[in-house]
Amino acid sequence: MLIDWFKYQRQQFTEAFSFKEYDLSKSEDQRRTALLTFIMFTGVIFLVPFGLYALYNCSYVQGLADLSAAIMITALEPYLRIKKKIEFVASIVVILFSILFVYLIISDEGSTSGHIWSLIAPVCVLFLIRGKKGLYYTLGFLATVMLIFALDIPEGRYDLYFKIRYAGAFSAILIIAYLLESARRKTLIAYKQKNKDLSTIVRELERKDAQLVESIGKYRVLFERSNDAIFLLDKLNIIDCNDKTLNIFGYTKEEILKMTPVELSPEYQPDGKLSREKIKDFFELARINGALRFEWLQKNKTGHEFYADTNLHIVEINKRQFIFVTLRDITSQKNTEQMLIKSKNEAEKSERLKSEFLAQVSHEIRTPVNAIVNLSSILKSDLENKLSQEDLIAFNAMEGSASRLVRTIDLILNMSEIEAGAYQPVFKDIDIASEIIEPLITVFSSLAEEKKLKLKFINELKNPFKIQMDHYTVSQSILNLIDNAIKYTNKGEVTVHLHSNGNVAVDVIDTGIGISKEYLNRMFAIFSQEDQGYSRRFEGNGLGLALVKEYCKINRAVIKVESKKGVGSKFSIIFSNTITSD
Repeated sequence: MLIDWFKYQRQQFTEAFSFKEYDLSKSEDQRRTALLTFIMFTGVIFLVPFGLYALYNCSYVQGLADLSAAIMITALEPYLRIKKKIEFVASIVVILFSILFVYLIISDEGSTSGHIWSLIAPVCVLFLIRGKKGLYYTLGFLATVMLIFALDIPEGRYDLYFKIRYAGAFSAILIIAYLLESARRKTLIAYKQKNKDLSTIVRELERKDAQLVESIGKYRVLFERSNDAIFLLDKLNIIDCNDKTLNIFGYTKEEILKMTPVELSPEYQPDGKLSREKIKDFFELARINGALRFEWLQKNKTGHEFYADTNLHIVEINKRQFIFVTLRDITSQKNTEQMLIKSKNEAEKSERLKSEFLAQVSHEIRTPVNAIVNLSSILKSDLENKLSQEDLIAFNAMEGSASRLVRTIDLILNMSEIEAGAYQPVFKDIDIASEIIEPLITVFSSLAEEKKLKLKFINELKNPFKIQMDHYTVSQSILNLIDNAIKYTNKGEVTVHLHSNGNVAVDVIDTGIGISKEYLNRMFAIFSQEDQGYSRRFEGNGLGLALVKEYCKINRAVIKVESKKGVGSKFSIIFSNTITSD
């Protein structure tokens, strides 16, 4: 037990006076406990010998007082060591020593040394009993001593000069101790606040550092797993690269880090310029613009050359500029492009051949057909009075078939021209009523009369009324619509309605057979007809409406259709051009 007690005292002594162990990071209670333990230990060490010595010299009161104080201090130690009642123990120790010091001052037992011991009271008390409470304890002790001096209880032992010196020394020590303790406490408070702030900063830095490490890890994974070759340049020196770079070029990382981009390129680029000169120009452009993208001919370790889509980016790291390079092998893409160009050229050549073929065929077919038609007309005219009814029907069939053949050829050639993009429209201001619709009405009047149909033209525009358009394509579009309306109408009428509701519109309305809902969505497709096969009731090749739609696009117009089976149809061409009038 005694050994443990001495070990504990030694530990507290070290806590109180070792600069190595005693630092501001320790708690206030730890420091107070350590100093209080040291004072109690020191008091016991001094009080026991002095008490025994006093008893030996027959100073029984002094001896009993010293030993009683030592016993009481020792009895207080469990309250401090085990129960941690620092305030209680500190107050009792201060009171005990204060009583002992007062006794030493007023008695002869202390051999006039009591006042010297009492001078340590301000320093110890202000630390053990903090704040104003400690100051009041110390001032109370000083007031008690001064009262003793004033009443001259020591009976002339201290002269006035001694009393003044004692009061001055005690007051000076008290003031210095109070100021030092105040400064220490303010420093401790400031330190704690700074330590708290620093702890907050450290935690934030640790958090950001963890985020940075995580981000670096993520970017490193992206860097290494990228499908593009990536390397970092310091001027023209490669300082880092990913695995894809090694795979593409066939070098080890140690080899490639000793190389420059020039060494990864052939001597000349496809335009005939030296790679080493051209790459300097590109790097300079990247520095000026911050980034640059271009195609570059690369060369791997085996000497194989390939095209790469290359991107340069200027990045700043630690206030230094580096060049971040990404490149992707586009050899297959270049090959595909070459194949596409070749295919395009072949397609254009094929299209030209097709156009030439169709033009030649058209000429070869039209010439004999026109000859047949002309000769047929001459024969019919010459023999008109001698022909039987059957002969007239034969002549009419010949003329109709020839016209049908010519019209079919015209439609095929026109569609071919549109698909090839060879048609060149001529836009000018045209009075659509007088220049297009009225002539068509005249042309189709006889055909309508043959089928006993009424062909009407309703014009709601003020004449003359002009709109910018291509004459041929608009005329052919309305011609096709009127022709179809008459063809598919067996009784009733066909009406051409010209009007404006913000935009000029031409409606071709018939009372014909109508169109089914199922067919409406595909009626403008090439070679599309509602009735298919040789058993269909009406002639035609399915190109007319497809051409109308294309012609409308050329004139920035749209075509719409409304129809009901067995009731009739309404086709509308709506122009979006700016309308002008004279």
